[in-house]
Amino acid sequence: LPPGANREASEFYETAEADIHLETGLIRIAQNRSSEAVKELTLALGLRPTHGPTHRHLAELYMKQGQPAQATTHARAARDAGEVLADTLLSLIATPPTR
Repeated sequence: LPPGANREASEFYETAEADIHLETGLIRIAQNRSSEAVKELTLALGLRPTHGPTHRHLAELYMKQGQPAQATTHARAARDAGEVLADTLLSLIATPPTR
């Protein structure tokens, strides 16, 4: 931040920007534009790395894409952030990784 800048305002705008990326990602999911959705949700996590809903949406999206390893990573992060997960995501977390 530049000298004299208000840190609280900066955090507010980062949160707002993360929300914009999250909402854009959800729109892209609804439009079946998965790669763009992943990009937007990833940008949202870059601004708020522990945001549970964003991790949950990424986990669900990766499951639909047949990418269980990525889905598991985001499902765990979502659970750790206090998100309620669907049974399909919970089963990923409970299943030990394959080697």
